[in-house]
Amino acid sequence: MTIRLPGAQLEPAVLNVGQSYVYAEQQGLLNRVATFFSGNPNSQQAVYIAADQKIQTAARRSGLTADAERNTRAMLDGMLTSLAFTSITVVFSN
Repeated sequence: MTIRLPGAQLEPAVLNVGQSYVYAEQQGLLNRVATFFSGNPNSQQAVYIAADQKIQTAARRSGLTADAERNTRAMLDGMLTSLAFTSITVVFSN
């Protein structure tokens, strides 16, 4: 039996800014004065965007898609073997 599946893919990173905070921020005196006078409530937006990009990059480099395909192949092999299939091939298309 041959099973053809789409290749594993990563969803875009989603950072929940409602439950996120900046643990530590270092600013010089001039940055603090500029922030005070700008009154920008979204001053942390750049930090969250950078964090989102770093999470996405780390996920791409981590091998998560290879793990997902390996786990899916093992799960299907175990399930179909228990149903008396003897020759099982799982093919992922990318």
